[in-house]
Order: sequence, then structure tokens, then C-alpha cells
Amino acid sequence: MSSVLVSPHSKVLVTGANGFIAMWIISSLLEQGYSVRGTVRTKDKSTLLEEHFASYAEKFEVVVVPDITKEGAFDQHVQDVEAIVHTASPLAPPTMDPDAFIRPAVDGTLSILNSIRVFGKHIKRIVHTSSTGAIARIFPKPRKLTEEDWNEMSAASVEAKVAKINMKRQNGENVEEKDKPTEMEMYWASKTLAERAAWDFYNKHKAELGWDLVVLNPALVFGPPLYNSTSPSDLNDSLDWFYRSVVAPSQGASPETSLTPEEDKAALPKEASEAYATHMRQTASYVDVRDLAQAHVLALQREDAGGERIIVCAGRGTWQDWVDAANAVFPPPTSPVSHPLPKGVPGVQGIFLMQYDASKADRVLGMKYRTREETVRDTLLDFGRRGW
Repeated sequence: MSSVLVSPHSKVLVTGANGFIAMWIISSLLEQGYSVRGTVRTKDKSTLLEEHFASYAEKFEVVVVPDITKEGAFDQHVQDVEAIVHTASPLAPPTMDPDAFIRPAVDGTLSILNSIRVFGKHIKRIVHTSSTGAIARIFPKPRKLTEEDWNEMSAASVEAKVAKINMKRQNGENVEEKDKPTEMEMYWASKTLAERAAWDFYNKHKAELGWDLVVLNPALVFGPPLYNSTSPSDLNDSLDWFYRSVVAPSQGASPETSLTPEEDKAALPKEASEAYATHMRQTASYVDVRDLAQAHVLALQREDAGGERIIVCAGRGTWQDWVDAANAVFPPPTSPVSHPLPKGVPGVQGIFLMQYDASKADRVLGMKYRTREETVRDTLLDFGRRGW
């Protein structure tokens, strides 16, 4: 095992501190003896975090950074910390304009890196939270992806669609919904370009830096949230998909996959619509948020993680696999939530065109993962405690 680079009792800056992943990272850091400074965009988010981590008042503080893309936004906040975990990414604008979605993700990353280069005199390591979305590529046949792979398609697709939209507007033609980039395309493009920007910056300035960079690329993140949600509508995207697929299919993962009232009697569909069956066979790789949080701590500690890009992934499955796991953990008529759990479409099979090789996380970080059953159990129990 390599020596500990950023040891407990060090101070760590965590950006986007009120996020689903970031709150668990902060919790893990505090539990293991670190001091943490979190950044949020608004004072109300600061208050909620201070209340949640009140038992660590002497080791936890929150600062408000209204615009993470602004030059110098992090200057004063990086000066007395030994490490930084950058999870923050600007929120999607209501207009869903691609440039307004993607550009801030890149600029926010460069903003904090420039602050660190000038003012981060005590910093030893930066951990940048990316995504397997920056790696994902669709192939006609199943293929295993590694850290050497990059998602070159999403950014190119978004760029091509934006060019087409601009041309249509110039010609006075109507822009149809099919012409627009999807939210997923823009999200993957933003993650890819922001990570590229981080690596380009690091490689350009490496000789003058006293710190190194680690990038974690997590799969779809599930698990119980720490943030204060009073309604399922407050959930972040990945948990919203989980809730709509595993807990409440009558709400659908999208309008196209919603069940009709007849199909959803007692949330136990007998004959699912074709759209619903298609949704249940959709496949995705995943990781429990608590394991991902520990991966961030290990990425700070393991000296030989420096300069590495690391996939963090516990496994893969269909939505039906998650529904089956829920019913195995809570056999009917038992249910931890306010209604019977759905059955989904038992026996439906998915086609796994993408698989991630997570062996580097095992080798470099020594990662251990919770089972699907542990994740689904704890998530559903949490939802039940919230009265959902």
C-alpha cells in the first residue's frame, strides 16, 4: 500500500457541497477525521448544510460562491486547504440552451484550477468528479470500456445539432424538437469537455504545480440521499429515475414509459405497455453513493492514484434487475414505502452494449462495493422514512 498523501486532520475543500454525491463525501471525510470547507451557491443551502453537520461544527464550515465560473471566485477559499474535491457543476438553465449548459461546466472547472494555481500553496491533490458519461460510447456489439476511452460523440453531436438549429433559424425555418440535443447528450458533453479541460490545464502547468490531479468517473449513482427532500420531486436525476422505475412506475421514468391506470392497479402491472417493457430492459452501470464517497477519500489518500483517471463502478443491470432485487429484499406483501412495490416485467432481458472495466479502482484504490440488494434496501427504507 502506498503512503497516505492527504492524511486525516487535513482540511479539504469540497465544491457543490449540497449535492447528492458531495454530501456523502463530506460525511465520509468528517467521520474519518478531516476538516471540511464546503462551497454552495446560496445562503439558504449553507444553512441547511450547517444544520445537517451540526455535530461537526468545529470541523465543518460553508462558504457561499454564487458564480463558480467567475474569475477569482475561489481565490480566498483555496489558500489554507491541503486538498480539493471538485464536484460542482452549474445547474442546467431553464432554456436548455447547449452553450448555456456546457460552457459553465468547463468555465467552472477552469475557474477553480486557476485559483489553485495561484493561491493553492498548501494543496497536494485535486480530485475531480467526472462521469462514465465522459467515457461512454455506443457500439453495435457489446464492448468493455476502460479509462483509455473517451466519449467523443456527445460533444460532436451537440455541436452538429446546434449548427443545424442556427442554420434553420437563419433561413426562417421552424426548429423541431427532434433537431435539439437531448438533455443526456448535453450532460455527457459537459462532463467530457469539463474533464478534458481539467486534464489539459494540469498537463500544461504540471511542471510548476505542487499538486497532482485524480479524476473519478462514476457510473450511475444510487443510494439514500442525505439532503433534505420532502417530496420525490426534490430528488436529483439518478434517484428520480430510480424512484420512477423501482418505486412508483405509475409516474414513469418519462411520459413515454408511464403505465396507464389500468396497468398500474396496486402498482403491480399485469400487462405492461411495450414502452414500459422497453424501459424495464434498459441497462446501466451503477455505484452506491456511499462507496463513491469512500472512493473520493481513498483518491485523496493513495499517493499512487496521482495522475490517474479511475472508473468507479459496482456492476450493471436493467431496471428489472432493480425491481427484482427490491422484491427479493422486501417480499410481497411487505413494502417499506407507502404502497406495494411494482413487479415490473419479470423475465425481461436487457442487451448490455457497454461494460466498464473497473479493475483500476480495485487495484489503485482497493475499492469494495455494496451489493445491489444493500443499495436497494437502504434506499427504499430511506424513502419510506420520508413517507413516500
